[in-house]
Amino acid sequence: MPKLSNIKRINKPVRLCDLAYSICQPIMKKKGLMFSDLYIYWKEIVGECLSEFTWPEKLANENGLVLYIKAKSTKLIEAQYSSSILLDKINSFLGDSRISQIKICRSNDL
Repeated sequence: MPKLSNIKRINKPVRLCDLAYSICQPIMKKKGLMFSDLYIYWKEIVGECLSEFTWPEKLANENGLVLYIKAKSTKLIEAQYSSSILLDKINSFLGDSRISQIKICRSNDL
């Protein structure tokens, strides 16, 4: 039986932060850093109640930044009524009024 000190390591240890960055980097490049922050901190931004049935879908530049939000079909009306509150909370999280409009779409998930 060979000694453990004589066996060369094939894989070197990797720091967890480097591993997480390498996994998240393609998503952040595709969606953008601002969208990634919104997606990660969504529950803290909009609150427990709204985060249960809404989530950010995409961020588009259409005469200003437009945030598309998906909502469960059973709570779509409640999300529409809360859109001005959502816009205020999101813009206060980002530091200024970067998002000019919110569009709420129906999700097929129940």
